[in-house]
Amino acid sequence: MTVHACDSCLRRTWLIARLGGAIEIARHEKRALRELLALPEERLIAALGSRAGGDVAAELEHADASDLRGAADAAALAAVCRHDAAYPGSWRAPVSASCG
Repeated sequence: MTVHACDSCLRRTWLIARLGGAIEIARHEKRALRELLALPEERLIAALGSRAGGDVAAELEHADASDLRGAADAAALAAVCRHDAAYPGSWRAPVSASCG
């Protein structure tokens, strides 16, 4: 499949997956996930990174978008950027910045 996601969105997806366990713990603690997941990367890592184990910030810094794109393609996953017109409108939140 073709991956249409920008580097920034691919890295954000990697980060959310990396923090998945910590996000699940936050959900069980009744934390407001919508607000939590809207945080910029640095603040999201600060809020959840200690529960994820390892140095998530350093891992994110080294997450290579071309490797992420290749992994998605190899797994036959469609990755559509939230900035792309193909992104489902019902999932779209107002986005102030364009692809990075």
